[in-house]
Amino acid sequence: MDLLKTTSSRIAATAILTASIIIGCQQPVKPASEKAAGSALQIELQTIDSNMANCYLKSNADSLVGFYDRAFIYLPEYELPINKTAALQKFYAEWFKSQPLAFFDKRIYSVEQIANFVLEIGTFHMGYSKKLGAEIYYNGKYMIMWKRDDLGKLKIISEAFGSDKYISREDMPYASVVVEETKKPEEVNVLSEKLRPEIEEFDEGVVKAVLTGDGEARAKEFTIDGIYMPHFDPMQVGIENLRPYMLRTYTGSSITYVKDTYFEIFDSGDFVFLSGHFDVGFGNGANKGSFEGNMSNLMKRSKDGKLLMYRQLAHN
Repeated sequence: MDLLKTTSSRIAATAILTASIIIGCQQPVKPASEKAAGSALQIELQTIDSNMANCYLKSNADSLVGFYDRAFIYLPEYELPINKTAALQKFYAEWFKSQPLAFFDKRIYSVEQIANFVLEIGTFHMGYSKKLGAEIYYNGKYMIMWKRDDLGKLKIISEAFGSDKYISREDMPYASVVVEETKKPEEVNVLSEKLRPEIEEFDEGVVKAVLTGDGEARAKEFTIDGIYMPHFDPMQVGIENLRPYMLRTYTGSSITYVKDTYFEIFDSGDFVFLSGHFDVGFGNGANKGSFEGNMSNLMKRSKDGKLLMYRQLAHN
């Protein structure tokens, strides 16, 4: 199903591939391994990420939106999804006008060819001054899905990012920006009839595990080599890290309700890519409330055909 109407100077062969520009100075990217150093795709994304970082540091909103496909979904932390080019340009322009960046560093963790698409995940580090000159650091992880346009250029069809630790809405670099409601969170699933039963069955398991505080069940929803990028926590890589994380996170249940909705971006057979939204209620004595957020979900079929979570990023 198609997406609907949404950067020191030396290369160290064993270092993590880095795409960064600091104060406008381009820095060569360090590949994660000798194999990565020979990856044309990795090198291609290195160049793109360097150019994008330059746009961030030069507050160039007009050029930045050129990296996105005509149909895309952009999921900024704490904000509504954006899926219109004009709205994204306005978001970046208002962000840069109100809060320019002092530095921006981006590190690629992995690049994978997923059918006709390319998945990039990694970490980022932003610095900017707020509150009478106090410097704020926004550190987190990101998940980007790319596809090639008719000219063969990689374009973003989905981008999501979230902090590695708690950060208030007021401290976000784009805190003063009002996001236009170009895409409200889905109230119902937008899935093909073929995929709907599988996703709804999977989600029933997720909801049950969250409501009952079953960390073991939550971990089993991921592939052995799965990567989970949770809100306000670092990236969890592989079941050896995922399982302990889930067991620590789900230890009893103060969660009173969970509602997830999914928006299908593509189904390649072996992989399914979904954008999503979650709404969660909690209650523990007098401490009651709710929170919501967005998620980017790449699922993968196991040998027996069962869909499991392969890469997921969630943020408030």
